[in-house]
Amino acid sequence: MEELDPNAETVAMTLIQAFQGRFRDIQNTLHPARLPGEAQGKSSNISWAARRVSEKYPDGDNTIVTVIDADTNLSPTYFGQLARMFREDQILQLSVTCLYMPPIVFDRNAHKVPPLVRMADLLWCGAALSGSYPGTSIAPPASVYSVPLALVNRVGGWDTGPEAIGEDLHMYLKCYFATRGELNIRPIYSPASQCNSSSEELGFRGVVGSLRARWKQAVRHMWGSLDTGYAVQQVWKLLGRGGGKENWKVRSYLHLFILFHRLFEAHFLPSLLPLSVLSSIIYPWFIPSVITPWPLLFAFHCTAHLRNIAFCIMLFWFYLYEHYHWICLTLREVEMCKAGLYDETDFSPRRGSWYWMDWFFFPVAGLIFGFCPMVVAQWSHLWTEHLVYHVTAKPVRSGRSGQNVFGGPVGRAVPKLDV
Repeated sequence: MEELDPNAETVAMTLIQAFQGRFRDIQNTLHPARLPGEAQGKSSNISWAARRVSEKYPDGDNTIVTVIDADTNLSPTYFGQLARMFREDQILQLSVTCLYMPPIVFDRNAHKVPPLVRMADLLWCGAALSGSYPGTSIAPPASVYSVPLALVNRVGGWDTGPEAIGEDLHMYLKCYFATRGELNIRPIYSPASQCNSSSEELGFRGVVGSLRARWKQAVRHMWGSLDTGYAVQQVWKLLGRGGGKENWKVRSYLHLFILFHRLFEAHFLPSLLPLSVLSSIIYPWFIPSVITPWPLLFAFHCTAHLRNIAFCIMLFWFYLYEHYHWICLTLREVEMCKAGLYDETDFSPRRGSWYWMDWFFFPVAGLIFGFCPMVVAQWSHLWTEHLVYHVTAKPVRSGRSGQNVFGGPVGRAVPKLDV
């Protein structure tokens, strides 16, 4: 808990009393404010908590640190798969170089937010899913991941400076370079349920509040583009400028290329793509094709076809996502019924023809929550690397009433799912 929060102790004791019978042990620690060298944010909070965990489990050989957001809902199957995979990696003596990550899904309050917010988070989900396949070599986690405590201790824990505001990607890069590129990614196919950024207000104020909350989150995400510079700095050191060429032990140059390609996708493409599309459209308005050099004209034609192909691929991805969302939602509904918590959570089924209209919002959502925040963040980097960290607004936990995804009343038994 944050020491700055006047209700931190009260909230912590309330949580401990409410759930102490469901865990082997629950402890609370207060993260002091304004420690030297620390920037406010999730990374410094995790760093403080991880140090307390290391003090309690000094060897760390059989301990795993799982990082989640306050709104994350993990399936019971996640920890079962995590324990099994960790034991297998221990037998193979790989556990100290492994990072475990689930895919994510926004299936809790998507029906309560504007389509632009829904689509922005759907694209974010797709970026996280793109690395969740067997044998993946480069796959930065998105908000939720598990790291063996031995690896945490090996890399020196989470960084706490302003450059670590994108805590998940930054920790991934830190582990990757600390292991000389030998970091092993273990996808766990048990999706982590997340909430969309939202406002508790209703009507037009609620729409504006949700858009504003998602904008703040997008700027914070794009502020993490500082990690590209961090990666370049680490490669420079590995190449011998900071420790000798014997430190260059990455598994392959191909993996390093893939890593920087992923960083390019995350930190450069959102700002370059709209500009390249706009320039290719505007250029023919001022320069007639008869005087345009043929290589440039050929490039315009090729890129136009590539854009059309990419648009069709995105629509195909949205089609696949609908099935993925349904599976995740249905499995979670079954689990909540078994746990007796169905009435205490919410579900966002993507049913009805109007959800299909979301697909055509993705260019606008990408522009508003991708291009614009990236430009703001990178322009701001010219003057400062410090960002005032604001927690994104999420829905308040409460009971629910109405219909479940199968059309029955709340509390009705959910049919068995065969997938």
